[in-house]
Amino acid sequence: MTISGQAVPAPAAILVNLDDPACEAPALAGNKAATLAVLRRAGFQVPPGMVVCADALRGIEEELPANVRAALRNVPEQLGPGPWAVRSSSTAEDTEQASFAGQFETVLGVNVDGLADAVRRVWRSGLSDRAKAYSGERGSGSMAVLIQPMIAAEAAGVAFTVDPISGRRRMVIEAVAGLGEHLVSGSATPERWAVEEDRAIEAPSAATVVNADQARAIGDLARRVEEYLGRPQDIEWAIAGGSVSLLQARPITALPSAAPELIPIPIEVPPGYWTRDTFHEPVPISPFGKVLLTEQILKVFPTAFAEFGILLDRAEVAFIGGWMYRREVPLGAPPPSRGRPSAPPPLAARDPHAPSSSDPPAHEGRPASDRIGSSRHRHPALDRRMAARAPGGDRAGPGTRSPLALRRGTGGATRPPHRGVRSSRPRHGGDRLLDPRLRARPGLPRTARLGHRQDAHPPRGPVDHLD
Repeated sequence: MTISGQAVPAPAAILVNLDDPACEAPALAGNKAATLAVLRRAGFQVPPGMVVCADALRGIEEELPANVRAALRNVPEQLGPGPWAVRSSSTAEDTEQASFAGQFETVLGVNVDGLADAVRRVWRSGLSDRAKAYSGERGSGSMAVLIQPMIAAEAAGVAFTVDPISGRRRMVIEAVAGLGEHLVSGSATPERWAVEEDRAIEAPSAATVVNADQARAIGDLARRVEEYLGRPQDIEWAIAGGSVSLLQARPITALPSAAPELIPIPIEVPPGYWTRDTFHEPVPISPFGKVLLTEQILKVFPTAFAEFGILLDRAEVAFIGGWMYRREVPLGAPPPSRGRPSAPPPLAARDPHAPSSSDPPAHEGRPASDRIGSSRHRHPALDRRMAARAPGGDRAGPGTRSPLALRRGTGGATRPPHRGVRSSRPRHGGDRLLDPRLRARPGLPRTARLGHRQDAHPPRGPVDHLD
């Protein structure tokens, strides 16, 4: 419903009660007071109040006119002896375009003697440079002043009927102990609660200001205000004596765009064991990152593994639901199939028709080069290692034909004596050893000669039959 189009009293009126239907006109009472008058008449628990009309304050300079001061002496008869809260109610604030939150003055704990001065301070705050800078070409409108009894609040704060950050349909509540002024001024850090549409509660880790029942009551109040006014609302509330009072309601002016609709993504999980590095990839990979990874980075891994004698064939990645998963493929694994990661090498499984462990191994007496399988699936580092261990190879002296060379059909090419793992490309102007520690030494395990820790993952599949 709207709160405009109501009857406006004669210009001679200075004070108007919130219970007066004429107070529902924003041109007379300002938007804040007019909205509270509408909600109070609708049955919401809004404290009583009196409004100094905008027309009565229009055109004054430094001091309040005598007729306004005289009218203010009648406030105790309407609202009690005080203290009171004196607040702004401009015709430009609390609209769908601008809230003017924190731009105008509010004076709390006002008594009879200071009431006229508090009204003047609030009215003049509409002329401040801060308000002018905020309003821009819109202007700060005509200023009315709202006077209400102070509430001895045990807790106070604000509530949004839509999450102002994500745009989700839920109640977001911020609460501080005592007066809400501590929240507005930033002198206290609020507790943050969330009440879902099904009334489920998202509570802070250590709740000390309000409890779950009070949070639900605040959420219910905010929801009813939204339903009555017909738009998402930002309300101010206070708890005193176990009941929740409504102090202000205004439209949310900066709603985020609706959250994107979640679309199910078909997921095809490739065979094998995959892991996701949540530290280096905390979010789904972007299209650019996917291209960079698959077209550039992964292609250099086989060369790097061969260069440093690492007993891995390659690294593979899979993109599952937008996330990147990876694995390292050991030597002897089949090559990757086009368009998807390769299947993992089969684990050693007991074949019921295979010979028992007491039978002599089928590969006994065969050279290592024949037991590995096709050289097309072998790693260059493995070739060098096999050549170094082959009978009559390097240990037979320089100029000896390598069995591996014969198998590859190199025409009987000779091979220099093996002195360690050599770089596949010149470094620092020559063909030098990568690391003196990688030189072949008697008594060292094979993994130590290749620069691996003995606790490294052992190779699987055909590589297990090297000895």
